[in-house]
Amino acid sequence: MHAWIERMLTLFVAIATATPTPAQLVKEDDALARSPASPLVPLALRPRPHAEPCSAEECRAQLPKMAPSAERLLRLVRDSVSGVLGAAYTGSCFNGPRGVGLECPKDRMPYREHARRRGNDWPPFGLTMQGTIRLDNLRSAIESAIASGVPGHVAEFGVWRGGACVFARAVLNEYGASERKVLVFDAFDRIANYGNNSAFLQVHLRDVRQNFADYGLLDAELVEIYPGLFKETVHKYALQ
Repeated sequence: MHAWIERMLTLFVAIATATPTPAQLVKEDDALARSPASPLVPLALRPRPHAEPCSAEECRAQLPKMAPSAERLLRLVRDSVSGVLGAAYTGSCFNGPRGVGLECPKDRMPYREHARRRGNDWPPFGLTMQGTIRLDNLRSAIESAIASGVPGHVAEFGVWRGGACVFARAVLNEYGASERKVLVFDAFDRIANYGNNSAFLQVHLRDVRQNFADYGLLDAELVEIYPGLFKETVHKYALQ
């Protein structure tokens, strides 16, 4: 494997479908609420000769100490970028069958917490569609890489408003991992098949940069943004 690919593919996250217990099912007259939960679990990190993978408990024990207020800060950043804060007032948008013919954010439905947790709705005013479960899993994968000594950066391909990258940078900063960059890859342009939600789904580069700046995380040394199609921007990164 080329060295540049190894640098980019530090973290791997997988979706595992688990059968929920009856108590875990949300009983609402809603097809989405009745669907099985799909919790996320991190795949085992590919070990390097100098880095042994650790269990969840071992990883937590090996992590650098964070400031006492860091846990609360990261929770606030997570809930902010996912659009959970104030969601009762802003509602939800839905893609798929439930959202056919609807235009976000004009056409909104009542906020459903279970959908936002799973990343099954579009937050009208959030910065990521990943949902809080996936963001928690992203943090877990980053912490595993730090604790296990796995080198590399964090990259996201297709970032929408950049919320997951903002959260990743916040996590890295709280652990003092300034040697790890956040790599942001997105077309930042109109893509085919966006339909009547084109204006909502298309995000300009300046807006994503502003979102980083709003959280105090826009740092050219720590955040690298690659606008354009992946087939071009990944090659550009490889040539560095």
